[in-house]
Amino acid sequence: MSTKLNKIVVLIYAYVRKSRKIFYFFIVGIVIFTIHSVSAQENQLDVTKQQTLGSFPGSPKETLEKYGLSSDVWVTQIYQGIIAGDDVGVSRYGGKTDAFFKIEPEKLGLLRGFSIDAQYEHYLGLDVNRLDNALVAVNTAQAYLRAGGFHSALSIVGTQRFDKNLSLSIGKFNLLTMAMKTPLIGGGGLNTFMNRA
Repeated sequence: MSTKLNKIVVLIYAYVRKSRKIFYFFIVGIVIFTIHSVSAQENQLDVTKQQTLGSFPGSPKETLEKYGLSSDVWVTQIYQGIIAGDDVGVSRYGGKTDAFFKIEPEKLGLLRGFSIDAQYEHYLGLDVNRLDNALVAVNTAQAYLRAGGFHSALSIVGTQRFDKNLSLSIGKFNLLTMAMKTPLIGGGGLNTFMNRA
């Protein structure tokens, strides 16, 4: 029985590693496409008026979205210290990176209502949580770091929308990301509160 369980665990681990490689391949492909496709007009565009970097009329990002491929990357860096109590002067640096990728075959006339969402989430560094004896994490953006300071997760969800009120989703969900889309409950970076706990 334990031999079968070990084989299953090894197969699952191999699948997750392969999924990450495929996800990395897509992200690298988008980055290379963006680097080679950016025209000289980008130098003339006002960065302060763009919703995100690389989002301007005729940009590679906009072109890919027309064909059903959208991506986004969020990087958050945090340097935090304790200013009162027993651990005065202790400071920590850490951060979080979220990479989002969405495929919508419907924009190419295929598989109406179907989409695949992938999110790669990586926490890095250290935080001051649990150093100050607080009951609740003082840094919720880094509240889920594992011992050693690193944590990664890949979520992939396939969704079939039947109409505007009915859909079916299957996959590995990131519930924090789902909650962040709800105003005032979860964090959405600049759009809503940063607290995602």
